[in-house]
Amino acid sequence: MNGHSDILIIGGGIGGMTAALYAARANLSVRIVEKEVCGGLVNWTHTVENVPSYKSIHGMDLMTACREHVESLGVAIEEVNEVEEVRLDGQPKEIRTSEGDSFTADVVIIATGRKPIPLPVETAFEKVHYCSVCDGTAYKDKDVLVVGGGNSAFDEGLYLLNLGVAELTVVEIMDRFFAAEATQDALLDLQNQLDEAQTTIDALESSAEETDAALAEAQRENQALLALYTIQQQYSAGDLAGCQASIDAFEASEYRDALPETAEEGVTPPSQRYAQLKEAAEAR
Repeated sequence: MNGHSDILIIGGGIGGMTAALYAARANLSVRIVEKEVCGGLVNWTHTVENVPSYKSIHGMDLMTACREHVESLGVAIEEVNEVEEVRLDGQPKEIRTSEGDSFTADVVIIATGRKPIPLPVETAFEKVHYCSVCDGTAYKDKDVLVVGGGNSAFDEGLYLLNLGVAELTVVEIMDRFFAAEATQDALLDLQNQLDEAQTTIDALESSAEETDAALAEAQRENQALLALYTIQQQYSAGDLAGCQASIDAFEASEYRDALPETAEEGVTPPSQRYAQLKEAAEAR
């Protein structure tokens, strides 16, 4: 395929699509060339909460909306088509792709974004991953270490806890974490509640004097907290159908009344948080 446009953008992430939007609105012809699918790293972000007009949205849903917006302005998008050669000398500029295409343009914008930074040291870990959505399911009931203290690290951590990892540790080279306070609080609150529930279970299992009823109650509380977290994540991601289905299942479950009604000062009790989520989901 060949074609000429006023603007040629290499990279279909949020930066590339924003550039395409502005150029198209200026009545310029625009083409985006993306080696994978449009969206970039945002596609793998479980919850985005810092975009005006969206209280909370899954990264892939956000980028789908962005793509629909730029396509409505007539922007041509070439996906799964990697740029192999760029010629910027003279006019017109030209790129050649892995599919054998040649595209020309008056201006080329390089918006290839960034990639995960590999750890600069050898590790004793079995594997190192950069995407919990892609690889997290293999680590259920296992200990996981997350390197980095920004929004992405905490968002990945929340997702991993929801998958059921045994223990999650977040490390940061600086003297503080840089994730949004709300994201940090969500991760730490959930981890503390799960730890408390698991500690209760462990103590009951190790004591021969404890009754089966007490052990079952602790397990019910743990299951109730996990169900609450799933409902909260689905609501935050805008998955209202899934959220309502989880609420219905929780209402019909045997641990419906097992959510703790108290919490530490400044933390919303799980039972109250569930009531708020249920009311909000029904209102929408």
